[in-house]
Amino acid sequence: ELAAGERTYLLYAEEMRYHLRGEVVGDWFGPDNYREIGPLLDDPKALARRLRAIGVDYLLIGKARGDLQPRHQETAPAWQEAFGLLQEDSAAALFAVHGESR
Repeated sequence: ELAAGERTYLLYAEEMRYHLRGEVVGDWFGPDNYREIGPLLDDPKALARRLRAIGVDYLLIGKARGDLQPRHQETAPAWQEAFGLLQEDSAAALFAVHGESR
């Protein structure tokens, strides 16, 4: 369970925002939207740096979009260096973002 003071970025998982504690960011519109963050999935280190720069502790990736499943396995060494898999099921994968926050 995530702590109340932590921040989670929801990537293509905006419907899950009501099931999490703490601050939740990530959506189709607004700052750091999917259009800006989504392409960084191909560069896990850049993605982790960007998320840490906006104070994100966790990344939750929704699996409803077939083109995202499961990219983190394709780039396993780089992905594992930047993120730690905490939980995964058929709907989503939750990762801790490695590195220094804010």
